Amino acid sequence: MKSLLLIISLTTPYLIYAHDTFFSFAEMQYNQDCQCLEISLSVSSHDLEEKMESLVENYKSLETSFKIESNRKQISEFIRDGFAIFQNKKEIKLIMMGYELLEDGSCSLYFTSQVLKKENITMKYDLFMQEFSEQQNKLQYLKSPNKTETFTFFIFRRETEINL
Repeated sequence: MKSLLLIISLTTPYLIYAHDTFFSFAEMQYNQDCQCLEISLSVSSHDLEEKMESLVENYKSLETSFKIESNRKQISEFIRDGFAIFQNKKEIKLIMMGYELLEDGSCSLYFTSQVLKKENITMKYDLFMQEFSEQQNKLQYLKSPNKTETFTFFIFRRETEINL
């Protein structure tokens, strides 16, 4: 009986804080009209909320944080630290255009880039990899109406080249 209680007491904290997946997903396409990238990024609301609790002073909720300009800026900066685009070794500015908190527990964030040339970019996508060593990120790039390229990012492969 003591052995059973010991096992339960040792494993319960891990079960309480269990995290099924460590995953984020992005879709990106080049818009010829604005000569920019349009990006949608889906992350776990729970993961983003946990991170914001440590970054935002007097944190209340993710929904509240998105309504406050300074908090929205901190969220955007955190995302851009883990989701960055470079062209000719120069970082391409990403602007958060909007967001959605979804009932499935995810958060969708929408970005557009500054003007860039339709040539190679370096994509760094290590979002949440500092927090979760098992984090995996996936990017689908819509190269043309009939062609999609998929890129997967792991802790050991955080960057890749993409030919726009």
